Amino acid sequence: PIFGTGYSSLTLASDNDYLRALGETGLTGFLSFALIFIFLGIYMKKIAFSIHDRLTSALIFGLAGGVVGLLVNAFMIDVFEASKVAEPLWILLGIGAGGIALHQKEKIDYKKELCSFFTSRVMQIIYLFLLVLIVFMPTIHNFFVADDFTWLKWADVATFQDLGRYFVDAGQFFYRPLDKVVVYFLYSFFGLEPQGYHMFTLLLHFLTAVGVLVLLNKIFKKKIWAFLGACLFIVLPAHGENIYWFSTISPTLSALFIVWALIAWISFRQKVFLAYTLSLVLTILAYVSYEMTVVILPLLFVTDLVLLRVKKDRQLVFSYIPFVIITAFYFYVRWAAHTVAIGGDYSYNFSRLLPNFFGNLLGYIGLFIGGEYFLPVYTTLRTTLKANWLPIGIVLAGLVGVRAFLGFSQRKQFLHMIKKETNIPYFYGFLFTVAALLPFIGLGNISQRYFYLAAI
Repeated sequence: PIFGTGYSSLTLASDNDYLRALGETGLTGFLSFALIFIFLGIYMKKIAFSIHDRLTSALIFGLAGGVVGLLVNAFMIDVFEASKVAEPLWILLGIGAGGIALHQKEKIDYKKELCSFFTSRVMQIIYLFLLVLIVFMPTIHNFFVADDFTWLKWADVATFQDLGRYFVDAGQFFYRPLDKVVVYFLYSFFGLEPQGYHMFTLLLHFLTAVGVLVLLNKIFKKKIWAFLGACLFIVLPAHGENIYWFSTISPTLSALFIVWALIAWISFRQKVFLAYTLSLVLTILAYVSYEMTVVILPLLFVTDLVLLRVKKDRQLVFSYIPFVIITAFYFYVRWAAHTVAIGGDYSYNFSRLLPNFFGNLLGYIGLFIGGEYFLPVYTTLRTTLKANWLPIGIVLAGLVGVRAFLGFSQRKQFLHMIKKETNIPYFYGFLFTVAALLPFIGLGNISQRYFYLAAI
């Protein structure tokens, strides 16, 4: 892995230059080769835009475009080993580098530039992609499980003409038309081969993690915390169902749209007005993916109130109106599309709402830390508490009352605490979690897939 197995030790043509470089020269050889182009890119970035000679400038940018083309081509064939490419490439790059050198006026700090390159947003996204592949690629050959077979059956009997009908007729199922359309096309491409479905699930997980990276960067204003948070989100043990069941596409797809809708909303509050339209579009896509999207309004409100500290005025209220209209229209469409009525595990017992709320909140905290291994512990605790729900509910109500009284009497200290700049991310994180769990926290059970958005 470090030094490879030697030049030409794989085959005559491995048909992927990057895999060939990794195999024959290991990580050291691969990085050495890659650094040639990285240094050339830095060299161009620092000097090329200040070159006034049109012939030299045209040559350099032409070479840059050619190199990008070859780097893409290298995914399909070991192009850099071909003599008909290698000899003219290095000669022309040498001429181009010499042309740049004629116009260089100051020394370049390559250490600083390399550090900037390897910590850039693009490289962070690449690192997240590699982390997803390293951790989860061994699982893509897993067969279908649980509700996967139900979705496969629907896709098998569906026709292309049915896709539009999904948006107006739920067929006594949950209103998730976009998910049905996606699974239809997945089935059209991959049939009963699970690898394609798992790869698509990992792609959704990766894109959500990129959204987490951007969102955390807006919250903490520091690359390192945003990157570590996104890495943690990728490997959380609570994501088992969302990654290993492709039938959990609904909460995953919805969470992806919600995260990016929040990012667009924050950009809108920072005077990027086009982002407001993007936030609306992403919210609509989230609604046609999963019922959980009803949390979008509380999340927008918490983001404004706690994270952005937006001042209350008429303009603030008006900005919510389209989201309220979309939410109201969504409930109308659900009713008109004959969506299945809420019941069973998806209903609320109002007499036990308080113990369910606190019990499930603690359950999701345990799920965050221990993943599926915490579920048996939760089940045991819930069985014990269910037998004594009335006294426990009374005690919890009393504790809430005491806490509310203390909070009111200490409201000045509390307001001072949450206004401190360093405490804002933690307070926002707590309220984000509660808001994201609102549809589920009062139910009589917990589930890994319900926790995907709240895990952020």
